This record gives sequence, C-alpha cells and structure tokens, in this order.
Amino acid sequence: MCYMTVRDIAKMRLGSRPVGLVQSAWCGTRIESWMSAESIRKTPYANQIPIWPEPNVPSGLYNAMIAPWQHFPVRALLWNQGEKNAMEKIDGVDQTAYYTSMLGSMITDWRAKKGMGDFPWLIASLPPSLPAGTSREEQLDSGRMEIRLAQAAVGRHAEVAGTAVTLDLGGVSSWDANHQPNKAEASRRLALQVLHVAYRAKMDTMWTGPVLQSVQPVSDALLLKFQGVSALKMSLRDVEGKNLDGSSDDCTLCCAQSPPFEVTLDGENWQLVPRKDVVISNAVVELRSPAAANATAVRYAFLDFVECVLQNGDGLPAGPFWRTVAKEPVTMV
Repeated sequence: MCYMTVRDIAKMRLGSRPVGLVQSAWCGTRIESWMSAESIRKTPYANQIPIWPEPNVPSGLYNAMIAPWQHFPVRALLWNQGEKNAMEKIDGVDQTAYYTSMLGSMITDWRAKKGMGDFPWLIASLPPSLPAGTSREEQLDSGRMEIRLAQAAVGRHAEVAGTAVTLDLGGVSSWDANHQPNKAEASRRLALQVLHVAYRAKMDTMWTGPVLQSVQPVSDALLLKFQGVSALKMSLRDVEGKNLDGSSDDCTLCCAQSPPFEVTLDGENWQLVPRKDVVISNAVVELRSPAAANATAVRYAFLDFVECVLQNGDGLPAGPFWRTVAKEPVTMV
C-alpha cells in the first residue's frame, strides 16, 4: 500500500518526479510496540497494558524501526495498522477510547521528536476481516468497529490528518479475509487524502466520503447532516466485491434488508432503521422510523462486514460514526 499510494499520487499530481519511500512495517503487531515509552506513559492506560511477547513488547518496534529515522524530514506519513489491537482486546477497557488515546499520543510524540511541526498523518482505516454473510454476533465480536471509530476520531482533523475509509473493500485474498484483495482501491483513497492534506491539491473529485456534521432530532424523525458530499447527492450502495480467486464476496442482505443505520432508546439495545425509513436528500439523511424519532444515540456501519454504505457522488463511502442525540427536538417549518 505504501508503494501503490505514492504511485497514485504520482499519476494524479507528481508525474515523473521521484519520490523517496521509507517503509517500517511488521505484520500482525500492536500499536503499543510502535510507541515510545514516553508516549505510552502519557496515556491514561499506561498501567493497564499486558505483557505481550515479541514483537509486541511495548516500544520494541519503535526503538528498532522508528527512532533511527527520526532525523529524516518527511512530506507525510501513512499509518496502516490496527488489526492486532482489534483481535486482542484488553479486559475491562473500552477499546475505542483506548486506541484513540494510544494513537493520538503516538502521533503527538512522533511529530515532536521529528521537530517538523504537525506534518500530515494519513490513516488507512481497517477493512473487513470476515466474509459476507457472517453472523451478526461474530461480527460484533471482531473488534474492527471499535478500532475504526478510533481511527475516524483521530483522523478527523482535516488540516493535519485524514482517514481513508475501506470498510466496503472486503474479500478473501491469498492469506485470508483479514487481508482484503483490493488494496489498489484502498491505496487510491489514501492517495486522495494525501493530495488534499499534504499538497492542498485542487481535484475534480472529492478526497473523502460523506462526513457527519450534526445530528438533530425533529418532531418525528432524526436528521443527519453531512459534509464531503460533492456536487452529486448521496446514496446508499450495496457492497459488492470479488475474492482473489474471482468468486463473489457480495452482500447477502444488502441495503434492502440491512441498511447501515441503527438507533437506540436506552443506550444498550440497538435497532436497525428499515430501508423505507431512510430518506436521503442532497447532504441530509432523514431517519423516519418511530425508534429514530425517540433515539438517544445513532450509529452507522457498526459491523465488521458492512453490507450497505452511504456514499457521495464520487463513490466514496462515509466512515463509521456513533453519536449521541440532543434531547431537545426541533419542529420543522
């Protein structure tokens, strides 16, 4: 993905200009191993980290594979990690809050040590790790959604960071469903983020999918307002993909039976909003189900393999979100 992202940046902007790449990577590793001891101590979870074996010893990979490059100036940094943290949860810890804290502390630390200010940091959000049709219970236990929410929260600062959404790029590669075969599209989306954040490039297409701006209850519905919509309005799209062997890895229930929006009345039990109750108009999604009108919170794309995504006119999907709802309704006039 490092190579293909820069390849696409060259195609869209740099032409034949040479680009230097430094890749420090180790498959199947936790974020704590890529953090300095100092950055770990600055998190509220410093005393809750279990003793992981190598190569996941806290700060081990940072000392060996990151610190030696600190004197190199960079234009931007690409972060493609999170699978191991999703798979191996820490008992009694909110995984979204934990990963958000760790990733935020690490970014601050790497930037400070390099001494270049807030250089752009681009995140490749986690793709699916399970094939289409996997039971809802197994999907909710995979941990992918919690890490995606954390990545979206950290990458929300558009001036210095960005997140490429890949939750619709499932499939089974030569390894397994944990490694999506369509890394070319994931890299293209990451390249769009780099061009916007690092180069401030003006593009004919959007660099991001719809980004939730606000949640507002009205008399009989819930209004979700978005940015990053482009000139063409938003729409729901069935998730369709191919496995590396050419077989299909498409949605099973799709948008008709498994739309991506859920609401809760009590903060614990979640209900899908039926497709007929999802009304899209330009940059607004209106959820008209009785449960949505009285919801205390709403979430989108909270499954490992999301069967239906909200996309803008450029075909880029919205990233996951989980948002509480203000109690004071507004009457539409």
